[in-house]
Parts: sequence; structure tokens; C-alpha cells
Amino acid sequence: MRGSILQTNSSAISVRNVEKGFVVRHGARHTLSKDRRKNVLHDVNLEVRRGELIGLLGANGVGKTTLLKMMATLTLPDSGSIEIEGIDIKKNPLLARTRIGYCGSEDRSFYFRLTARENLRFFGSLAGLRGRRLQLRIGEALDEVALGEAIDRRFGEFSSGMRQRMTVARALLSDPDIIFFDEPTRAVDPIHADELRRMIRKDLVEDRGKTVVLATNVLEEAWSICDRVAVVSNGTIVCVAPPCELGASHANGSATQPTPIELFKAITTYGM
Repeated sequence: MRGSILQTNSSAISVRNVEKGFVVRHGARHTLSKDRRKNVLHDVNLEVRRGELIGLLGANGVGKTTLLKMMATLTLPDSGSIEIEGIDIKKNPLLARTRIGYCGSEDRSFYFRLTARENLRFFGSLAGLRGRRLQLRIGEALDEVALGEAIDRRFGEFSSGMRQRMTVARALLSDPDIIFFDEPTRAVDPIHADELRRMIRKDLVEDRGKTVVLATNVLEEAWSICDRVAVVSNGTIVCVAPPCELGASHANGSATQPTPIELFKAITTYGM
């Protein structure tokens, strides 16, 4: 464990036997063909402990984002169950959402003509924040992602990296106990990417005891900040272990360590 002491062994998130599929609709050229259902995730099981940082590691298209969105109550599983702090997301999604923050990889939900302050004021009000508390949290969240000086700049003037950091600030607004990150360092320059990782690891997890789930396809990112890594492959979780154990399982007793690319391929293909 990377300097982090878990608060308790009980689970913050429980995913049990989850299945998820989507209907694939054919275009006008295929009007005689029937729509078919594509199974994206099957038999997914995962327990996330309170106060830990767990990574969802896998190649693009294996279902990481779909799983993350289900845990964040943005979509529901077809079968199986997901509980957030003991709250069933199918039975009480609104209550579950009060416990979580979600940082996606899209910026299209922001208002490009509004400033950073105005955007966060709007999203904060949707989360139930009001008055002085909301104003305080806007400033704190922007400072945490190094955007404090841009608080009154219009979102449309932001670079892609600044926009990505705004999605992180929005996820932090309500100071939730559980935070989901979907590739938070995508399109962020190396310096700010390193600052974001440090903020997630030290400020959120170690200092404030937050529970964090991080979806990534960057092995070095998962290795540098995660307590455990859940490997997603072929629509399911094939193994969950600390990074050191995953790395050791593919060393094969050789004095020469595999390269990050070789290790990523081996882990996401075979698990442990």
C-alpha cells in the first residue's frame, strides 16, 4: 500500500454479477436486418474498500467507462447489483448520487460563454450547494486543480487541458466521499498531469480519506498512484491486485523486467 492506511475493511462500493449490453441499431441500408444486442460487460464483480484508490486498467473499448458510469449511477446494469455505501443504485439512485462525484472525459456539458465561476455556480446549485458554501467550494475546487487564477475567464477560452481540469473541479464541488475519474489526465500536459495525480493520491485519498476509482489505459499512471488495480479484459474483470503483485506475476523470474508496453499487453490479455 502506497503510504495509505484504509479506514476500514468494509466496502464503499459493491459490484455483484453485473451484466450490461446495448442495442446496436442498423442504418437505413439495413432496414431488413434486425437490431441486435451487444453484450459489453458480463459477470463483473468488484469490491472497493473505503479510503482506497483503485484503478480500472484496460485497453480502449473493453468496458471501463461503461462500468465507471454504472457505478456513478449514470446508467443502470441490465442484471446484477451495485451498491454505493450500502445504497442500491437501482432502488435509490438519487440518494446514491449524494455520496459521489464523477469526472468524465467530455467537456461538452459546460457552457462555453460562461466563466469558470459561473459554470461551477450552476453545477454546484444542481448538487444542492447554496450561498456562501457554494462560493467557498468554487474557489477551493479551482485552486485544487490550479485554475484559481482563471476563475473569471470564459470556458470557451480554455485550452483542452484546462477544460479537463475543470471536469475535475466540478467532480470535487460537493466534497463527495467517493469520486470516479475517467482518464482525468487525457489531453493534459505532463506537468499538470503529474499535479493531478499527486492531488488525487495525496490530497484526496491520503489526507482526506476519499474513495477513488480511476479508469485509465496508462499502466504507469495506475502503477504510480493506485493501491489496487482491477484489470478489465473482454468485458469482465479478470483480476484485482496491488500493482507490485501484477508486475511480479509477469516477471517470469527473469532478471530483465518487461517494458511497460509488454507488461500492459500481458496483464490486459492474461490477468495474473
